This record gives sequence, C-alpha cells and structure tokens, in this order.
Amino acid sequence: MNEAFEGILARLAANFQIDTPQEDEEGFVGLEVEELSIYMRVEEETHPFLMILVNLGSYPIHCASEVYREIAVANHMWAGTNGGTLSANTDDHTLMLGWREPMSTLDHNRLAEVLELLVESAHEQNLRFKAIADGVTLPELDEDGNETGDDHALGTPGFADESVSRPDSFHIRI
Repeated sequence: MNEAFEGILARLAANFQIDTPQEDEEGFVGLEVEELSIYMRVEEETHPFLMILVNLGSYPIHCASEVYREIAVANHMWAGTNGGTLSANTDDHTLMLGWREPMSTLDHNRLAEVLELLVESAHEQNLRFKAIADGVTLPELDEDGNETGDDHALGTPGFADESVSRPDSFHIRI
C-alpha cells in the first residue's frame, strides 16, 4: 500500500474509531459508509491520485437507456455528483460513482470531506435512479445539482419524497 495513503487511513480510522482498513488482493481498500460500499486505491502515475469508487447498486435492464441518459447529463457538468463521475458496467448493470483526488492534496481531513460529499451524492443519485426504474420522468439538474423548472418531481432537490431525508450523521465502518 502507498505509504502516504496508509498514514491517511490510519488517521481517518482513529478519528472515526474504527480499525484501519487493509487493502485486498487487487490493491483496493474497502469501507462501508451509510450502507454504501466504497473502494479506494492509489494509482501510481506521474501524478499519483486516489481513485474512489462508490457502488450505487444495479439498475434494471428495462430502463438502461434512461439510466445512460441520466449518467450523460450528470457527467456533462457534474450535476448532482459534487464533482464525481457516474458510470455503468453494462455487463452486470452496476452503477458507480467515481472520484479522483491528487495524493499531493490528500490528508485525513480531505479524505473525510470527499467521502462525505460522495455519500451525499450517492444517496441523491440512488433516489434519482430509483425514480427512473419506477418510471418517473425526472427534472433536469442545473450545474449545482438543483432541479430546474417549476415541477420538482423529486421534492427537495435529489430526494424522491418527503419521508426520505439526508442522514443526520456520517458513519464509517470497515
């Protein structure tokens, strides 16, 4: 494991009072945050960066074209992703939210900030993808991730109904 990343993980783990995560055989470190599976790996290139992938789950094949459209719109100006990138694995119909963070700017505080942004985005995107699967026509998002127009089909920006709310706190588990 990258030595700098190992130290960052140790400090993050100490702050959240969890065991320090270990990398798997493919070099990924896995966390569960707010019931989301998150995988991280340092990519050693000319300018090393931390790759973070959040598994958003799978989508039904019957709505694939709508899902791909939503991904394209979101990735155009990172609408609703807080700067992350959405992708789909067409083999197993898995949705992922990705992020690249330069190692040169990364410390345990920045990693916690990025994880919190990604968790917020993942919850909002999951609700949008669930609405697609349920046949709801989604409003467009502006570059800040807010619904455009007068008809806010999802209520509060990014949320399917009033009974769904943002998590009150940020919890990390290995």
